[in-house]
Amino acid sequence: MKIFAALSACALGQFADEPYLVDEFNDLNNWIIDVVPNSQNNEYQYYTDRSRNVRVENGHLILTPLKEQYQHRQYTSGKVHSKFYQKYGKIEVRAKTPGGRGIWPAIWMMPQFSVYGGWPASGEIDIWEGRGQTPHDVESTIHYGAIPCCDNHRYNGSGPQYQPEDTADSYNTFSLEWTPTNVQMKFNGRLVHAVDIDRIMQEPFYKEPRQPFDQEFYLILNVAVGGNFLDGPDPWDEWQYPRAEMWVDSVKLYEYTGGENPLPEVKCVANPESSETDLCGSAKWACYEQNYAPNMSPACTFEWQDCCYNYGKCSKDKVVDLCTEVFEQYDSQLRDNYSCDFNGHAYREYN
Repeated sequence: MKIFAALSACALGQFADEPYLVDEFNDLNNWIIDVVPNSQNNEYQYYTDRSRNVRVENGHLILTPLKEQYQHRQYTSGKVHSKFYQKYGKIEVRAKTPGGRGIWPAIWMMPQFSVYGGWPASGEIDIWEGRGQTPHDVESTIHYGAIPCCDNHRYNGSGPQYQPEDTADSYNTFSLEWTPTNVQMKFNGRLVHAVDIDRIMQEPFYKEPRQPFDQEFYLILNVAVGGNFLDGPDPWDEWQYPRAEMWVDSVKLYEYTGGENPLPEVKCVANPESSETDLCGSAKWACYEQNYAPNMSPACTFEWQDCCYNYGKCSKDKVVDLCTEVFEQYDSQLRDNYSCDFNGHAYREYN
């Protein structure tokens, strides 16, 4: 392991030029080996701490899935998680990932402390997930929400993204760039998936925008076998080694230097593509819902009422303009800077 001083003052852009932690796997001092008899997601493996499944060799972390009877499972494999954790910043993992039907490798993050509750309420960041049978595909996702049922589990993902490199044949760099407002996952420097946190984190499960991705997360490296994410393996599937192993060459952590970006002010305006009936109905709700906007005049004027109540007297553009005025008044009254819900569809939001 090598430790570098964080060079915040010399950083270009939002991240430091030099990593403050570089782990080249001369040992496992930065990691904890997970022993997991019963895995989730209908996976087949038993994660052990045996050197057959987890070892360090010639400056590499090697995670090996094996088809073997062990306890009550037909497969074994390896999983580690980091002792270090980070809020914002850049993470780079250089690795050669496993190939073989039914193998599910992943590089991902979980919250150090479940501040907002159990999974998925406190979040999950999947920097990369792969399917051993399609090693040219990469996939990235974030998870959040209240409880893992009842349509309250939310996720935002890339889906499989084809890449020219075979991830099982060569070393590649899987990276996360994380700021207060944005999460980006990259493969060899190419963008795979980006999430605007300010845009999506407006769920009723959270009290403030940017939750739950405003806390510290730790890193996980693992190789699962089977499960809901992919097909196989079947009993007759055979894997070739070392192709079926994950070889991790290095992990690098960079400091985020951009500061706590303020929340952008979001304004509410009428959506010109909405019908005139929807525009007028939503604006009427905004005007007369006293619990939310008790003092809407002069936005709710006779001019607006005449325009909406006597169709054909006003042009569609005039209705849009008047409704935009009402919605902006509503947003100013509420002062929450990100709510544009008028109990209808005649609205949109913009920064």
